[in-house]
Amino acid sequence: MSDQIDARLFKINLTGLLDETVYGVDEAASGSRYLDRNAGWLPTLSGLDAKAASTPAFPGATTVVAQLRHTIYYFEIVLAFSRGEEPSMDWLGSFEPTGATDGEFAALTGRLEAVTEELRAAAEGAGPWTDDRVGDYMSILVHTAYHLGSLRQLIRAAAGLSSAA
Repeated sequence: MSDQIDARLFKINLTGLLDETVYGVDEAASGSRYLDRNAGWLPTLSGLDAKAASTPAFPGATTVVAQLRHTIYYFEIVLAFSRGEEPSMDWLGSFEPTGATDGEFAALTGRLEAVTEELRAAAEGAGPWTDDRVGDYMSILVHTAYHLGSLRQLIRAAAGLSSAA
């Protein structure tokens, strides 16, 4: 018995998880991998304006814009490595600036969608699923889900603080 994973099934599951993490699932869908339905990045961000996304939920907290910028940066770094590049990295700087205008926020949201499609295309593309490539894509899912949870908690905290004021 082989202990190898079918690459076709891996890609189907990988892109399905990536899609749900970024795009969410339709409310009518029979299931979700997340506790909250339609909890993806884009549905979550669609309920915010730039001012809310740029405002820390509490003193010392990061902003939704910072989480968004960092996630886009992470996707771009993984894509650069997948092209054989060796980009310099500034993880702390990837959270800056923490605010955005309405136009910048719309552009960032659009960039998240675009870079997600670039990742999908790279995952579906040719090439062997080496240890590094599998690890990169698994880390994308874990990292992106972590920051999705962070931004959802920031939004909840901000809503709780504003209703208590």
